[in-house]
Amino acid sequence: FFSSNISSIAVTSMSEEESDGEDECPLCLGTSGGEILPLEHAHNTKVTMEHKACEQCRRQMLEYGHRCPWCRDEVVWRMIWGYLDNLKKNVSEASKPDDLADLMAQWSEFEVTRTKSDVKAFVRDMLTDVNISMHLRQAVEGQKSWLRDSAGLWCRFWGMVNDGELPDLSADEACLSERAAEVALSVFMNSGGGAPEHAGAMYSQLCAALLCAKASSSSTTTICEMTKCVGEAIACGPYSKRRGNQLKVRDRLIQQVVEACSDEVWGGVDQDPILQTFFKGAAGNARNAPGALATPRRRKLDQCIAS
Repeated sequence: FFSSNISSIAVTSMSEEESDGEDECPLCLGTSGGEILPLEHAHNTKVTMEHKACEQCRRQMLEYGHRCPWCRDEVVWRMIWGYLDNLKKNVSEASKPDDLADLMAQWSEFEVTRTKSDVKAFVRDMLTDVNISMHLRQAVEGQKSWLRDSAGLWCRFWGMVNDGELPDLSADEACLSERAAEVALSVFMNSGGGAPEHAGAMYSQLCAALLCAKASSSSTTTICEMTKCVGEAIACGPYSKRRGNQLKVRDRLIQQVVEACSDEVWGGVDQDPILQTFFKGAAGNARNAPGALATPRRRKLDQCIAS
């Protein structure tokens, strides 16, 4: 996912300490790989200055999500400026439903390729960003529909907050995250999405958020509850009766993804109202569904789908 951007960003350690003057990288033993700096670790607070690497090695470690080669602790790559700034910009500027829904796709691409420490650092940065907070607060107060169209992102973030994975957020920051998810769901519940295609897209976003949580070994308690809430509303809603509407809902769902969430959300495919309503007679065949997220950069998400 990041291969196209790696060459355009400066991969640096968060540490402001300068290299100690050694010309030879202790990882590649080369002398021409750029500045040698310590690696910032997620958990090990007693790291020696020997846990460092040149810029070229850090680029490769970032691309493949490698741990520290000496102590095997996670390396925190918080300063992937291009990606984070781009996501913030898109959150602030996106207005069309498809563009807003794509925010969750962008987040999914990031989360399934990064460490849990990176994911938590990014969510924390998003929820504490002054401009994003102001944008969210205005949307919450105005019950803006764009929160519904990007619901997967805000429900994913609130799931992490509510399940205790970001304990250092302030009460106001946590409350704003909760309200963003609440408004996203309430706007959907009030209108049913406004069209059958939107109902299918909404459930797809929540499923994507759930699979992201599984891929990064995060808690899934809150995101499961929200996914079930949306699923029940769709399965009992106006688009579940007529065959034409059912097909329009299904057009925005990938059966393999829906089925991958069945056990955790519903207790199995037989109890899954989305599968039973919109994929009648098709449950169990999802493994052969065409176009089912098979690209190498999505293999971590595929593993969650297959599990």
